[in-house]
Amino acid sequence: MRKSDLKSLLAGVLVAVPLCLAFGTATLAWTTRSPGADGMPQSALLGMTAAGLVALSAAAIGLRVERAQVASRLASVDQEAAERAKWLANQAAAEQMSLRNVAPLLPAEVLPASSFSMRAANLEALADILLRHRPRLVVELGSGLSTLLIANRFKTAGNGGRLVAFEHDERWAELCRYYLLANGLDGIAEIRTVPLTRRSALGCEVPWYDLPTAPSDLDRIDLLVVDGPPAGDPRHAAARAPALEVFYPRLSPEARVFLDDTDRTGERAVVDAWVESFPEFHPRFARTLSGYCVLERLDPSARRAVP
Repeated sequence: MRKSDLKSLLAGVLVAVPLCLAFGTATLAWTTRSPGADGMPQSALLGMTAAGLVALSAAAIGLRVERAQVASRLASVDQEAAERAKWLANQAAAEQMSLRNVAPLLPAEVLPASSFSMRAANLEALADILLRHRPRLVVELGSGLSTLLIANRFKTAGNGGRLVAFEHDERWAELCRYYLLANGLDGIAEIRTVPLTRRSALGCEVPWYDLPTAPSDLDRIDLLVVDGPPAGDPRHAAARAPALEVFYPRLSPEARVFLDDTDRTGERAVVDAWVESFPEFHPRFARTLSGYCVLERLDPSARRAVP
């Protein structure tokens, strides 16, 4: 129950009590009158008085109970708000630490961050996957800081890694390409501009890249990074759902899927749908400011038959 609802309930109770008091007072005053022309017996008047006092007592008891319930509920709301504020403060501190850890992993020339940029804690988790599992082919949906991070890690590792990112916004793609070129990463990472179209996903029509199937030149994808298309609009909450279905046939047996923004209900529903359709994948969620999920096969040999 919201605070406004609780306050409205308390206000209603406080209005009802004076009415009961007025009724009891009037009834008590009436009992002091002698029976007159109306002929009402004294016993009847006393009965009305008793009834009024009983009603008044019940209202007073009810008021105390309601006030106790309201206080308890308000305290619960305040505690939840305090816990949420504490969690946000802790996450903000963790984000600052991740930013310091990620900064040396980025190239010298970095494009400006935007509201769509992957959070530093998520970038750090992505860098950890690159370091521990050493993927050779990464496909990214969306582009930005994560594109520069992945390409720069490949350059540092010198393992011949390749990155292909798909971006629907041509102007943003051109900006990212400029920074790839400025950092000497254009031979490692490629950004392909693909417009958005409509596709059915999770029972609704959503914007999705004009990619009915994965391009044939992308085979044995070791890491699929899903940070696009934009899915912040509740009407497009399932916009990223087609990703695994489209690229599944091109994944390597050891492939992992990294989904950004799993603090949103839409992305969590996407993970649920993926696990149901591709049960060999096991999800591991992480609670950061924006959240992320890594899906990997517990048994690399377990793969769904691809038609």
